[in-house]
Amino acid sequence: MRVSRTDGVAVTKMCKKEGAGATLNTKQGLRLHTRLCQGTRMGIQNGNFQCIGSYHNSPFNFNVSKSGISSALQNKKGSYNLFKTNDASFKFGSLQIRGENAAMF
Repeated sequence: MRVSRTDGVAVTKMCKKEGAGATLNTKQGLRLHTRLCQGTRMGIQNGNFQCIGSYHNSPFNFNVSKSGISSALQNKKGSYNLFKTNDASFKFGSLQIRGENAAMF
C-alpha cells in the first residue's frame, strides 16, 4: 500500500514467474511485463506500450524509457538528475524535499 500527497492511496499486487509478470494497481490498472535483459523490461499497461531500463553503476544511475535517457548522481542525502534538475531529491532527517527546492541542496 502506498499513500501519496498528490495521488492518494493505491494498493499494488505483483506476481512474477520466470521473467514474466503481472502487476495490478488500484490507481493505474493492470500491467503485463517481461524481462528483456538485466535491468530492462517491456510491457503493456492499459493498452500503452512501455519499455523501461534502470542501470545502477555507482555513483551514477542511468534510466532509459520511451521519453528518453536520464542520469542521476546519488549520495546518502539524495539524488541530482543531470538532465532533469526538477527531478532532484534531498533528505534531511525524515523530511524529503523534491524538485527545484532540492536541487540547490
